[in-house]
Amino acid sequence: MVPPEYRIGPGDVVYITVWDHPHLNLAAGILNQNSTFNGELVSNNGTIYYPFVGTVKVAGMTPNQLRKYLTVHLQTVINNPLLGVRVVRYDSKRIEVTGAVAKPGTIPLTNVPMGLLQAIDAAGGLASDSSRREAILVRHGMRYQIDLADLLSGNRIVPNPELEPGDIIHIPDQSADQVFILGAVNSQRPLVMTQNSMTLM
Repeated sequence: MVPPEYRIGPGDVVYITVWDHPHLNLAAGILNQNSTFNGELVSNNGTIYYPFVGTVKVAGMTPNQLRKYLTVHLQTVINNPLLGVRVVRYDSKRIEVTGAVAKPGTIPLTNVPMGLLQAIDAAGGLASDSSRREAILVRHGMRYQIDLADLLSGNRIVPNPELEPGDIIHIPDQSADQVFILGAVNSQRPLVMTQNSMTLM
């Protein structure tokens, strides 16, 4: 299955190149206060300003759609313009990773699809006290339990859910994974279940 193309949003930075016209590339930076050294910052209202074209509503466009749009509108001043458009900073679409991971926080979604395991990796991996049994996905206010044990072990085929903007991944700690050994044993202590089941032995 081919993943959908990334759609530009507010906060992203797009880099636009007009081949054989370096003066136009320089002019874009001079005329646009939202320009950065590496491209054009998409404003909060989803627009950029580009010379000879004006203000362009780019939010919701793919880079290829923006390239075609600018190509058409620059033809009035440039004969057969050749453009390149790419997103060089992704800031408009984010997820949150919370709980027992090394670096909890927000993670940007890029043009490469991200699954739950990739999000955990981007957050620095699981903390030493994290549950190895389950993860919680919160999407549109709904909570979904993810079988983290089988995802990590590979013992059973479990989908690695693809994440969407606004998703929250929560990794619980081990407090709910403990079983207690009591009675006539050498050491009465809690044990942590790292899988979905554990034998009595």
